[in-house]
Amino acid sequence: VDDSASNAGLLYEELRRGGFEPSLERVSTREELEGALARSPWDVVLSDFDGTLTTFNVDPSRPTLREETRRALEALSSREDVTVGLVSGRRLEDLDQRTSLPSEVYLAGLHGLEIRHGDDAWHHPDLLDALDGLVKLCGELRPLVGRGAIAAASYNQ
Repeated sequence: VDDSASNAGLLYEELRRGGFEPSLERVSTREELEGALARSPWDVVLSDFDGTLTTFNVDPSRPTLREETRRALEALSSREDVTVGLVSGRRLEDLDQRTSLPSEVYLAGLHGLEIRHGDDAWHHPDLLDALDGLVKLCGELRPLVGRGAIAAASYNQ
């Protein structure tokens, strides 16, 4: 479940590089998801949060799950034959508060750098150092760009 065909394709290719043989079917509506689940077995259903399960909003504090969406995810996650996961650029704690989903749903914050499932939680070993460095960098940039500065960084090898 993704609002972007290119994002779904990137996930597919990453799974293939990891040695998996994924079957990919991108859906955009509940009806399409139910149809896909009825046609063949699925091991995992992954979805983005912002702009996919919620309406995109320029104010990051506004998006929340509609009650109908929450109920559908709860029903899907209660199935024995499917594992459900949500992925977001948000911090894991923020995603957890905005979704309030059962603990059997995997939540991945910071695009997978933080993951929670049940009582288990994991974060990338370099995450805390990277966040400390980003906070320091923002402090150094603030006098140059003003109070409302936002820092975003992306690094690909």
